[in-house]
Amino acid sequence: MDTLSESTRHSDGGSVKAPMIGNTFAALRHRSFRLYWSGQCVSLIGTWMQSTAQAWLILKLTDSAYLLGLVSSIRFIPTLALSLFTGVIIDRISKRNLILLTQTTLMVLAFGLGALIQLGLVRYWHVLAMSALVGVAESIDGPARQAFVKDMTDGTDLMNAVALNSAIFNLARMLGPALAGLVIGKAGFAPCFFLNGASFLAVIAGLMLVPASKPARPETHRKMLDDLAEGLAYVRSTPAISTVIMLVFGMSLFLLNPAVLVPAFAERVLHQEATGYGLLMSAMGVGAVMGAVALAAHSVRGLQARLILWAAFCWSGLLILLGFTQVYMASAIVLALVGWAQITFNAAANTWVQMNSPDRMRGRIMSAYMLVHNGVVPFGSLLTGWLAQNHGANIAAIVLGMLALTFAILVAFKRTSIWSVPAGTSMP
Repeated sequence: MDTLSESTRHSDGGSVKAPMIGNTFAALRHRSFRLYWSGQCVSLIGTWMQSTAQAWLILKLTDSAYLLGLVSSIRFIPTLALSLFTGVIIDRISKRNLILLTQTTLMVLAFGLGALIQLGLVRYWHVLAMSALVGVAESIDGPARQAFVKDMTDGTDLMNAVALNSAIFNLARMLGPALAGLVIGKAGFAPCFFLNGASFLAVIAGLMLVPASKPARPETHRKMLDDLAEGLAYVRSTPAISTVIMLVFGMSLFLLNPAVLVPAFAERVLHQEATGYGLLMSAMGVGAVMGAVALAAHSVRGLQARLILWAAFCWSGLLILLGFTQVYMASAIVLALVGWAQITFNAAANTWVQMNSPDRMRGRIMSAYMLVHNGVVPFGSLLTGWLAQNHGANIAAIVLGMLALTFAILVAFKRTSIWSVPAGTSMP
C-alpha cells in the first residue's frame, strides 16, 4: 500500500495511529522516528553553520589549505582509532541513552569554541583541539545513530528512514552554509557556534521523548575483543557487506572532502568571499536534498547494489568535471550534481549494509562501516589539502576524481555477482 490511514505497527512498544503518509515519507509513521527526525531538522542546520564558519575561520587565521585539511583530519582520527570498539559498546547498552550523552557533549563543545571566538582569544590550536574532542564524541555518536534508525522503525521502512535522514542532513547543508555566510558577514564567527550549540537542544528534547532502546546483545560476560572479532569475521565472510564497505572506503578516501576542497576552490579558483563560498556549499545541499527525496520515493521498490555502483561512477566523474570549471554558476551547478550523486551513494550504501546485517551485530557492523566512511577522511583531507596548496584546487579535484573512478572500476570487476541482487539476498 502507498499510504496507511491507521498504523498497527508497534515500533514504539504500542499501536499508534499515523497520518496518511505517502511512500516518500513512509518512515514518519513511526512515532519515535518522527520525534528524532524533527529534532534533527533543527540541529543539523546549526551543525552546518558551525562547519562552514569553522572552515572559513581557519583560512582567515592561517591562510593555509593544508592547515584546514589538518583540522578536518584531526576530527576524524578518533573514528579511526575507536570506531570498532564503540560498536561493541553500542550492541551492549541503550543506543538512545548513548546518543543523548554524545549530543550533550557536542553542544558543550560548540558553546566553548564560540566563547573563545567571542572573547577574541581563539587561536588555531584551539580549533584543532576542539576538533579532536568533537571527533571522540562523533566516533560514538555516528554508528550509534545509524544503528538506532532500525530500532525506531522496527526494521520496516529502513531505506526510507535513511533517505529521509539524508534529506534533512542535506537540506541543512543547503541552508546552514548560506546562513553562516550571512551571519559571518553581519555579526562575525561566534554567533554561528552559539546557534549550533542551541540547536542541539531540539534533538536532545526529541530523544528524551523516545523510549530507551533495549540492547541487542545485553550479555557482558564476553570479552570486548571476542565480540569485536565476531563482528569483523561476519563482515569479512559476507560478500554483500564487505564489497560495499570496500567501495565506501575508496569513495570516502578520495571524495569525502568538501570541507577542504570547496573553500579552497571558492577562494583560489573562483575568487569568492564568505558569502560566495557559503552559496557553493548550499548548491551541494540543494542537489543532495533532491537526490535524497528521489531515493526516499524510490525506496518502496527495494534496493539493488548497482545503484550504489552507478552513484560512485557519477560522483567521481562530476568531481573531475568540477576541476575544469572556471565560472561561478557552472561550478555551482556541478556541485549540485555532486551533492545528488554523493547522497545517493551514501544513503544506498548505508541501507544496503544495514539490511544485510543481523540485529545482534548491527552496532559492530555499522561501526566498521563508519570506520571506513569517516575514519579514512583524515588521510583524504590531508591529500586534498596538499594537492590544493601545491597544485591548485582545480587540479586537486581532477586528480581525486580520477583516483576514485579507478578505484570504483576495480571494485566493480572484483566481484561482479553482487551488483544485480536485491538487499538481504544470501550470496555465496
